[in-house]
Amino acid sequence: MIKYNVKDIIERAEQLADLQNSDFISDSEKQALLNEAWSIFYQKIINSADKAFLKTVSVRDGSRLPSDFLQMASIYIRDSKEQIQRINAAQRMGYDIINDTLFLSKDYENLNVVMSYFPKPKTLFYCSGKKEKKGFTTSPKIIIDEDLYIDIDDNICSFSADTVVQPATVTGLILKNGCISVSDDVTLFKNYNGVTIESHEAIPFVVRGNEITYDTIKTYEDLSNYMLYVTDKGNEQGYFIGKDLKLYTKDFQEVLSLTNSDLIYCRGDGLYIGNTGEGKIRRVLGSVVETFPLSLFGFNAFVDDFSCIVSMGENYYKTSYGFNTILDYPNNIYYTVLAYSLAISFKLKQNGDTSVLSGKYEEALSQFYDSIHRDDNGSYTIRNVYANKGRIW
Repeated sequence: MIKYNVKDIIERAEQLADLQNSDFISDSEKQALLNEAWSIFYQKIINSADKAFLKTVSVRDGSRLPSDFLQMASIYIRDSKEQIQRINAAQRMGYDIINDTLFLSKDYENLNVVMSYFPKPKTLFYCSGKKEKKGFTTSPKIIIDEDLYIDIDDNICSFSADTVVQPATVTGLILKNGCISVSDDVTLFKNYNGVTIESHEAIPFVVRGNEITYDTIKTYEDLSNYMLYVTDKGNEQGYFIGKDLKLYTKDFQEVLSLTNSDLIYCRGDGLYIGNTGEGKIRRVLGSVVETFPLSLFGFNAFVDDFSCIVSMGENYYKTSYGFNTILDYPNNIYYTVLAYSLAISFKLKQNGDTSVLSGKYEEALSQFYDSIHRDDNGSYTIRNVYANKGRIW
């Protein structure tokens, strides 16, 4: 099996749509369009009864559905493999799902019950590696918005006017719209003028992506030693940052130590940590830490989900960052299907003719369905071969 990553698929789709070396479609839009294509194709895979993505979990009456739950496959008794039916008007024995909670009738309260389900498709992330030269007056450290940024001397500067707007007060962990610090066991969120916007005594602030929110974390754990909870916008990944500047997973497993110079950004494929002047970005995924090299460039600031500012000498560049998601579905034809599907989306963006690409897409999809069902009668074939001394019939 060949493993393809997101960049492979997007570059092939660009070839099919005659968009090589074109900036007509932005990187963020390419990623969004690919994720749309992948979600549709993922559902087709599930509907075809393929079990590549099937997951199982033990359940009981009152169990919450898994956070990645998408679609039920079956519920059964582990020992006997007897399938449990959903409760309906004619049958009161079985299971039901209400408001993301699973209910089992009393007939199964002392049995080991298993649920098999299909999880949500993972978000695919794209890193083109393209660099665009930027003309900052002084070294940027925080990108506040399209025009304002904070430089390495803690001044708020205007990119368009090439001027210092005002001095900033930057202390503690730095975020896009303020700083987090601890004073007398109280966690403070301050703006860049040093004014306290909000404080929490025992509940950490929540950051989604790189934006502060004031949500309360629902947990029974003692959170008094933590000042920040960083999560992506979909709440798939979550990390605690302690008052000791150590990073923990959402299960409170220590991962690494941070510094006041570390900038953080949480995407769906992990938490990214950059340090001003370093030529690398670390990615934390659970308790695994990986390093993304910036090829002799020093890291300066995160811009958004797709890009960051890097520097080389006195020159500054906006570049994509991160890892291209690897798709490891055990059937290589998915690569062709997704490439044609994405190429059709690219053509539609150009108001181009999609008829040829649509025909190729249907051919690839038909070939895909044939390939995943080609072994449906494999057990009978094997049995006949052995019964007939190597002959199929």
